[in-house]
Amino acid sequence: MRNFIIGKDWAVLVENRERKNFLTRQITTFRKVGRFYRRGRETHTLRLYRSSDITAALRRTGFSVRTLRGYGDTRFWPGLTGFVARKPGNSTSARKKRSLG
Repeated sequence: MRNFIIGKDWAVLVENRERKNFLTRQITTFRKVGRFYRRGRETHTLRLYRSSDITAALRRTGFSVRTLRGYGDTRFWPGLTGFVARKPGNSTSARKKRSLG
């Protein structure tokens, strides 16, 4: 899948390839410097996990887990999941109470 975004003096082109459990992004940027454009290239390789696998791994190590489909008013893109993971008894308020006691 290819995407791009263009500004007044710049452009970013992205090509995404998904294979098995990996997503590779080829990113090309163009930025105007004086009369010319400077080109940059980056490659980002991400390992993809199922949210159920992340949740299970966190719970196995003692975390309570809640999944999120967004943050505030912003919804995540399809296929993305957020996580809130807490270890019981490891909150900031619990630490403050122990230090005061």
